[in-house]
Amino acid sequence: MCRTTVALRVFWKLPCQSGLDRAEARPRGERLLAVVPLGLALVAGAAHAAAPEPQWLVDARAKEGVLVAPHLVTSADKSISFSVPAPMTGALAEDKDAYTAVLTLAPGITGECVILKTDVDPAAFLRATARITFTDTIEKVHGKIEMRAVEHVDAGMAGPTPYLSASWIYRANDGTGARIGGLRQYVGRHAGHSTYCALNDIGYAETFAKVALAVIGSLKASDDPPAPYFEEISVVSIGDARVGFGSIEMHRDADGDTKSVENEAMIVPGGAGEPQTFDSVTTAWVTPAGALINLKKVSVNNGEVEINLDLQHAQDTGWVLSGKFKSKDVQAALPAAAPSTWVTQTNLRRELLARESPIGAEAVRTDWLSANPGEFTTTTVKVLAAIDANSYLVRETFGPASMDLAVDRKSGQSFRGTMEMGPVKVTATRVFVRGSP
Repeated sequence: MCRTTVALRVFWKLPCQSGLDRAEARPRGERLLAVVPLGLALVAGAAHAAAPEPQWLVDARAKEGVLVAPHLVTSADKSISFSVPAPMTGALAEDKDAYTAVLTLAPGITGECVILKTDVDPAAFLRATARITFTDTIEKVHGKIEMRAVEHVDAGMAGPTPYLSASWIYRANDGTGARIGGLRQYVGRHAGHSTYCALNDIGYAETFAKVALAVIGSLKASDDPPAPYFEEISVVSIGDARVGFGSIEMHRDADGDTKSVENEAMIVPGGAGEPQTFDSVTTAWVTPAGALINLKKVSVNNGEVEINLDLQHAQDTGWVLSGKFKSKDVQAALPAAAPSTWVTQTNLRRELLARESPIGAEAVRTDWLSANPGEFTTTTVKVLAAIDANSYLVRETFGPASMDLAVDRKSGQSFRGTMEMGPVKVTATRVFVRGSP
């Protein structure tokens, strides 16, 4: 998987437009948002303030464009295509790293979508591209960024593709007055490609969302791999805020073995104008019976690789762990065991729920957890209660932590999971499933 720093080379080439402008003699194609009186300090805590916004800011936020009927855009080399309900400004541009579309949302208002020719870490990419936009584009045009904050984050799926988004508000000052602007970002992952859409304007939120999600959801590429025989997407929430996604895809090879790829991405607004981000990819090969053959896990926190580990089966001697864990080299031998996989976990729940009276039924399994990589963890699985005739509440306890799952009785698959992390409740809710593992 390509690291974020590779993809950022593409972002340097984006003709990023500014959402700020002077009222006098502004160049064609730029747009006035708002001049802020120097004594006005409302934006210093805009993401958190309870005070009502002034009417000029309410009006600026409320601006929307007019969409057109969706039309198909195809690259000159026929490698990609997508459908979008906004007219193109010029042709679809291409270089060795990406395709770039400039899309008109309203007269003089354009956003951009870039289809990268590689994968990126979605959450880290949002964080890094925002930083570059602020420091290397907006400040050069409009002066020092005095404040920036993430107002809103969101996650979901567009078509078959999961996405993350972040909306910022910022205040810039060039010495003659402070001005307020907004930055909206969307990123989606699509089988070897990533799509990044950005708008530097405090308005046009709904218009741009429809355009960005249309591009993300309709993207097709000539090098798309065969469809997985099973796939699932979940949205991760903290309280009522949707902050991330999780997905799994399963592909079967000629020998009947399965390649399982799990992706996770999460972005949470943080202090000092910087959101906290987490990305991970877990790739496992499993036998037709669901037994683990080998596994690789890469986790990235705030754009920095924290975990890069391989777990390999060593014939007759157990398992060998190698790689890096929190910047330290790791080389360890783990005992002979049968660590669970997504398939065997699902099968175990299905077996418990197949009992005539499943409530109270309990079993244990062996897990390899990246949080404690040097040993295997014993997980207890217990059926707590019936939710309805077709689903049950199942608690999985591993070490000092536990997760409550809403599980379909027939398939053994979880469609909702909740975990208490101190005062915070994290929930993963399935929003899409196709096929059968």
